[in-house]
Amino acid sequence: PELARSAMALLEAQLGHVGQGGRRVFLERFGDLPPTPALGRPCTSAALERLSFFVLGALITNLTERRQWLRSRDTHARLEHCCSRLQAAGSRPVLNLPGAGSWMSPGQSAFSSF
Repeated sequence: PELARSAMALLEAQLGHVGQGGRRVFLERFGDLPPTPALGRPCTSAALERLSFFVLGALITNLTERRQWLRSRDTHARLEHCCSRLQAAGSRPVLNLPGAGSWMSPGQSAFSSF
């Protein structure tokens, strides 16, 4: 549950960087955020699995990487991967929102599209 709380906090931080409009687009695209496991309260493995797939789906991920983590049965490793991606990004946008893969996106380099 601690790793899930960390993933959700990092996801919320990313949402803070996209503003109200970006948050609205995110919610339209992905739906409501899954509930964050409460500190000291039990959490089912199914709830953690749903949360891990939700966070994975919300991140920009290449096809090979996405397939690898969608096939994985290791929820803990999937959450660790998502957390490490979110931590490494810091304030750079990594949410899978419309236009995120464009070379004009602030998280992309113009030279990577050549």
